[in-house]
Amino acid sequence: MSRLRPDDPMERLAVALAFRGLSPSSDRAPSRIAAMAVDEVPWVLEDLRLDASVTEMDRLPRRR
Repeated sequence: MSRLRPDDPMERLAVALAFRGLSPSSDRAPSRIAAMAVDEVPWVLEDLRLDASVTEMDRLPRRR
């Protein structure tokens, strides 16, 4: 996740969902993301928030 652009939240969300196996299996197949239950959304967003905070910390200058 650290290589993603921090200004592109949709790209980050797509990757977070893909890690959970929620990406479409083909161009014609319906996405499992669209079939996600509403109560499953918060944990995906929480993962995304945690990944973003780790990425931001990785970008800070290192102290010696």
